[in-house]
Amino acid sequence: MVDKTNLIWINYSSKDTDNGQEIEPQTPEPVLINIEQNSFPKKLKDEMTSMNKGEEREVNVDKPYGRKDPARVRIVSEKMFKKSKIQPYPGLVVNLDGLQAIIRTVNGGRVMIDFNHPLAGKNITYKVKIEDVAETEEEKVGAICKSFELELQSCDIIENKATLNVKKINEKEFDKKIQAIETTILRFIPYIKKIEVKQFE
Repeated sequence: MVDKTNLIWINYSSKDTDNGQEIEPQTPEPVLINIEQNSFPKKLKDEMTSMNKGEEREVNVDKPYGRKDPARVRIVSEKMFKKSKIQPYPGLVVNLDGLQAIIRTVNGGRVMIDFNHPLAGKNITYKVKIEDVAETEEEKVGAICKSFELELQSCDIIENKATLNVKKINEKEFDKKIQAIETTILRFIPYIKKIEVKQFE
């Protein structure tokens, strides 16, 4: 079974349990996640830790984003938006006071804004399949490199230092990818404290 510390490749989708409306379409390719640090609902994460590589399940989660709170819905003047040169309309996502909100209605110079999570109040069904599992530190590093489309020839981990031998690519693109890979490795594999990257032709 999958451990919370593993990195796993999954395909998943989600829909509204009550009306079957699609929320997130099927991922076109497997995505790499760490269950422990992922933002999926707890029930879904717990379910995944009882699954095996190649297994697929549907998981129903009751209101994972909570109930809709009427206190988080406000009515404001349309003039507030016009001062910022914003034309408000239903469905527009805005940022007010550092918080994200959705405009629900615009009527008679008044705008209803909803600070609830867009999926608040919904029961959600997730369909998830575990395509592959990276268990060892070396496998995790390889999976992270693959997720950034960088070919890893070898990975040597001695004490808390990882030495990566990767295929050389365009220098500008390489620097960006290596920075992202290093950040991800340090986040997902706390055992590793230092990283050295070597290139091969």
